Order: sequence, then C-alpha cells, then structure tokens
Amino acid sequence: MKKKEYLYVIVSVIFFILGGVFCFKAINSTKKSVFSEKGTVNYTVCLKENSYYKDTCLNEGREYLSSLTDNYKINFNYNRVSEFKNELVYYVGTNLKVSTRDTNKELYNKDSVIVDKKAISNEKKVINIVENVELKYDDYQALVSEYNKDYNISTSSILQVYLAVNDGRKEKIVASIDIPINEQTYSITKNELDSDKDVVVDEGYKSELLIGIMSIVISILIVLMAVYKNVKNGKMSTFELEVDRLLKEYDRVIVETKLDDIDLTDKELVEINDFMELIDVRDTIEKPIMYIRKNNFVRDFIVQDKNIVYRYRMVDDERSDDDLKEPVVTKVESDEHSEIEFDDEEKGENEDEE
Repeated sequence: MKKKEYLYVIVSVIFFILGGVFCFKAINSTKKSVFSEKGTVNYTVCLKENSYYKDTCLNEGREYLSSLTDNYKINFNYNRVSEFKNELVYYVGTNLKVSTRDTNKELYNKDSVIVDKKAISNEKKVINIVENVELKYDDYQALVSEYNKDYNISTSSILQVYLAVNDGRKEKIVASIDIPINEQTYSITKNELDSDKDVVVDEGYKSELLIGIMSIVISILIVLMAVYKNVKNGKMSTFELEVDRLLKEYDRVIVETKLDDIDLTDKELVEINDFMELIDVRDTIEKPIMYIRKNNFVRDFIVQDKNIVYRYRMVDDERSDDDLKEPVVTKVESDEHSEIEFDDEEKGENEDEE
C-alpha cells in the first residue's frame, strides 16, 4: 500500500470514529417525556324573567331562544401532564365574527380578552387550570344589530369563547364554545381538546446527530475516492503507469512541454538506455529533463546541452499492430539519414582526390 493510500485510510478512520462518537452522544442525550393534555368546557344558559320556563338556567345541549337569553355561565378546565420544565401562560378570550348570510364570507372580526393572561411555573408534572366566566348575551347581540342597521344588511354572526394556552413554543385553543348571535333560536357548539398520551422527544440532540452523520458521510466519500483512484489506475496500462510513476517521482527535475517533438538539426543525438542514466546526465550538466508526449505509445525524456541532445525514449510494448500503421518518424531519424548522405558525399570527394 502506498503512502498516499495509507493517508486516505487514516483520515477516513478518523472521520468515521468522530462521527460515531457524535451519533452515540446524541442518541444517549435524547430526552423522552410522556405528554398528555385535555381541555373541557361546560356551560349553562341563564334566562330572562318569563312565564314559560320554570328553571332560571338551562343546561347545555339544547335549543335556545335569543329573546329569552340573559347570560352564559361558562366553566373551562385544562389538565396537562408533562416532564418538561417550561412556563405556561393562559387566558380566556372571545372572538366575534360577522359574515354574509348567503356566502358566509367574513365582514367583521373582533377579538377581546375577558380573563387576563396568567403564568404558571411548570415545576410540577401535572398542571390543572380552572376558569369560570360569565357573558351577557345582549352585549354582543346589540353590537351585531347596530352593525346590520348601519349598513342595512342581514348577517350571520358567531361568538367564540375560548381558553388559550401558550407553552413557549406555540399558542393554541384548548377548549371553546361557538354561540350564534342575532338568531331567533340557536344551539351552542362545544370544541374540546382530548389528546392521548404521546412520547415527545427533546430536539436538543439534533446538532450533535447532524455533525455525526456528516462526519460518517465524509468518511465514506474518502473511501469512495480512494477506490475510484485505484480503479482508475487499474485501467492504465503498464506503460502508462510507469510513465506516470516517473513524472510523479521525479517531478522536481522534469518539465512537461506541449511540444510533440524537438528540433535536432545540427545537434548530436545521444540515446540513453536507462532513465537513471538520464538522471545522472541531468545532475552532471544541471539541465532540466523535458518530457515530450509524441503519441499514445511513445514518450521522450530529453536533456539538452548546447549541441548535444540526450534522449531516453519509452515505447509501449503492448501497442497493437494498428498503432504501428503510421510509424514514428522523428527529426532524429531524418538527421541520421542526413549524416549518411554526408558520409557518401565525403566518400566521393575522397575518391576524386585519389
């Protein structure tokens, strides 16, 4: 295993261990709490003096005459079981909504608080809230009648009386009643909250879990990158791997050039059989080694010193016959032919002299 591969493994293991530690810490720091809540509401409708009803107040669940309605006695009850230590704020409010009678589109909306906000310190596991309120029907009926008279319209109106609770995260209505206003007869609708026991998880662990997951992902990516590099190198031929090795190992003395050849006119070519011998030449004359990619299966490493060119040529022994259809012709070979022609001319001159 190469030094770089060892480095990939070490870094990957470090990130994996780091991710495991954070995930373990997050899982063990997760807090669970049993949570349940229930909101209920009860009411009675008290009547004006009349000669028809014996009782002064009527129980819930009936139909009522608006002309005989005097006031409402409403009882809210909220019970909560939780292990979380957070302050609870609650209040009792009303909402009067006036809408068109035919399309039920909202025309007017008014909110009021009839029991001011109160805070309860959640030091106990069980919290119980009880609030009793009274409302006069005529106060709201008069407002709606005046609205209809001013704008000469007929409307549909609902008065909602509710108990709202805020636990620091959100505010919600836990119990309410809906009372139709300005109708000859009406019935009241109850809305109550009754949640089953739930398991609530503290979200404080999320940051640690996120760091742990990211570390493990980075570890996996490093492994995949190392595998990819090995696969990529595995696809390289022996010739390409050797060229790549020389370029990396002797990067400090090799200069890669875009040239595919070098002009050898009037220069003496010295062929070197071993790359290390070329290194010795380079160290002696202190000239850089030029790397030339002639084609897919021939590479030249050249050191030039004035009129002398030292060349170490690498040829791919595994090249196909198709690669050799166009033989490698270099200026070196042309120079060698020139030298031969020069020798023939010189030979002819010597014969003339004789």
